[in-house]
Amino acid sequence: MTGPETATLIISLVSLSISVFVGYKTYAFSEYQLRLSSRNEFQKLLVDINKTLIEHPELWAIYDSYPVPREKLADPIGRARVQAFAYMMLNTFECVFAFYGDSSRLTKAERNAFNAWKGFLRNTLENSSIARELAGNPNLRAMYHVKLMAEIDSVLASPPAAQ
Repeated sequence: MTGPETATLIISLVSLSISVFVGYKTYAFSEYQLRLSSRNEFQKLLVDINKTLIEHPELWAIYDSYPVPREKLADPIGRARVQAFAYMMLNTFECVFAFYGDSSRLTKAERNAFNAWKGFLRNTLENSSIARELAGNPNLRAMYHVKLMAEIDSVLASPPAAQ
């Protein structure tokens, strides 16, 4: 190999190394941005739940012990509205569990966020007979992510957490 050929080979290998390094960093940054964006979207879903409760305080009736008038639950439309809200919450949990539950490499921040969502699910199921009733629906298994259903089963099978 001549001197110019050796120089060309070295320059090519350095260029290839730099390209691989930049490609990896770009991939890692894109993945980080995607995961951060997803966490932010989950927070928006939580804010939507809160907005719904503010706009329709009667939906707090989803929680058995919340001090709101319960007569709306006797009305079929009122009960349907509370059940629809419970499904809205389950759909939010579905998004969260589909994202976090399928990832084997969660960051510490993601593990903490996922644990907080698991706590929210546990609290909802323990304090809402309507949510428990929906979770007991056999058709639900076909509609929701397997990781969410496994967590629901785990919560329903365990004794309630100390309040």
